[in-house]
Amino acid sequence: NMCMGGPGEFEDRGVAVVEWTYRVGSTQPGSVLTGTVIEDFLFDVDSPEWGSASWTRSESGHDMVYGYDCGSPEPTGSVQFPNEWGSCTVGRVAAVDVDDGSAWQWWNGSSWSTDPAAAASMLGIPDPSPTTDSKAPVAAFNVAWDPALDRFVMAYSPWPGYTSEVMLRVARTPTGPWSE
Repeated sequence: NMCMGGPGEFEDRGVAVVEWTYRVGSTQPGSVLTGTVIEDFLFDVDSPEWGSASWTRSESGHDMVYGYDCGSPEPTGSVQFPNEWGSCTVGRVAAVDVDDGSAWQWWNGSSWSTDPAAAASMLGIPDPSPTTDSKAPVAAFNVAWDPALDRFVMAYSPWPGYTSEVMLRVARTPTGPWSE
């Protein structure tokens, strides 16, 4: 949920839930892909951005949505170095409850908790350090299950974010530990 300003200017307003509809064969501008807002403010601007990366996976007969967040610094109007970014955490919810913020659970390092304050940094992704370049995601990233590898795969652009490089990590669980 963003508030747009001038070119390259935007302000985070929290996380919304939108249902997207893709109309195959449509050529009418504005009708090929449309969105319906289901929930304007699932998580407010002061909450972690659990939408930094999200995906679904069927588990025990239930479709689950996973949302990831890497703590972002307050905007300064200038370059923000890796040591200004925070740790990466993960939450999940049954897909049927995705628009209910109280139904979400957060990984606390050993199990799923209903307390968002208990969210722990995912293993294998180093917290940024003031003395080294971070290998943590600088912003959004993607996670997907790869059946051929029998692993979860995370992909993102490393620091400084706008590069031709891609960082790939793998894990046996959606919470890590993630490989180097």
